[in-house]
Amino acid sequence: MGYPNSGFKGRAETQFSGLPMSRSVFTDAYAVLTDALVEARGTAGLTQLELAGKIGRPQSFVSKFERGERRIDLIEFCAIARALSQDPVALFSRIVRKIPDIREV
Repeated sequence: MGYPNSGFKGRAETQFSGLPMSRSVFTDAYAVLTDALVEARGTAGLTQLELAGKIGRPQSFVSKFERGERRIDLIEFCAIARALSQDPVALFSRIVRKIPDIREV
């Protein structure tokens, strides 16, 4: 899944160096989350700027979480999902089904 209108592929589609990156935003599992949010934004037909306006944050906030430079917490996830006209529980459920079995974070 690429990023709409950017030509950039999601991190889940790219290869990393394989070096351990504990407690990092840059994990395959986290890429599943960010890719799903980017896809939901595309489905909603919103730009980063429009989504940012709906959640009361600057466009850079959306850009950073979509690129994996910033983690989002549960409250932010719910606000983002609702701004994208998505049920947060349903969206989270779809994301969890795609994440590999994780035992450590």
